[in-house]
Amino acid sequence: MKFIYERENLTKSIPLMALMAAINIIVAELAGLSIFVSLVLVLVLPLTSAIVELCCKDRYFPIYAIATFGLSLALTFWNIETTIFYVFPSIITGYIFGLLTKKKVAPVYAIFAATLAQTGISFALIPFINFLLQIDIVETFKTALGLANNSNVNIVVPTFIFFISLIQVSLSQIIVKEELNKFGVDSKKDEASNIASCILGLTFVFFIPLFYFFSLEAGYLFLAMSLYFAVYRIAMSIYGKNYYDLIGYAIIIAINIVVFALVQSYLKEASQLLLLGISSALICLTSLVFSFLRKKKEKIQ
Repeated sequence: MKFIYERENLTKSIPLMALMAAINIIVAELAGLSIFVSLVLVLVLPLTSAIVELCCKDRYFPIYAIATFGLSLALTFWNIETTIFYVFPSIITGYIFGLLTKKKVAPVYAIFAATLAQTGISFALIPFINFLLQIDIVETFKTALGLANNSNVNIVVPTFIFFISLIQVSLSQIIVKEELNKFGVDSKKDEASNIASCILGLTFVFFIPLFYFFSLEAGYLFLAMSLYFAVYRIAMSIYGKNYYDLIGYAIIIAINIVVFALVQSYLKEASQLLLLGISSALICLTSLVFSFLRKKKEKIQ
């Protein structure tokens, strides 16, 4: 992408900010036409803000953010909940991802931090929109998807928002990945032994059984966060061609399937998938052990 490069002053930044703001406005307009259209189009929204933050000075971002949100509100007055629920969180998310990337934070953490921000803001906006506009976003989605009478859907709403946010931010990372060297960021370099990601994955698994008794919504959200780091460890093993790790992960998944078949009937309704936390825990734990073993081997050599 030839337009992705660092701009030193406001004059050079304005055309890019105007282009990205226009994309946000167009997406907001189209997203208001259909729930299904919105789910596809909003995936690109954080990317526009991330590009602005990457290419322009930090002090110029508020200009872009205010102009984008203000114009989107003005031009989607017939459906302003779209701008509030989609555009506003994506501006913040794109900024966080772009800023952390510029600060050379590892992609796994930049993506996770931006995803958490998007999830938190989006979830907080649901009651706000309901109060301000008397529109229940969750019920609107449930009705459109034919799930209005399914009470269990509410349990996975935070997790659904998390995964949509994760897809949005991950898409931004994929698209700008090859351009990051222009900003002094080596996108291909990642810690060979990412101990912190394993510890984070294990930490989130720890909360799953606790919230099993109090809040399945929180339990599934912690499961999603633990799975993020477990899948990341699998991806790093594939990338690094660590075949012993992959064999261990395959055995773990097989064990989890057997445990699921034996135990799921004893768990309360709609909680059975929390058993996936077993795979997350064992994958992160196994990866942690392998990481320590490799570090020890490197020291001996």
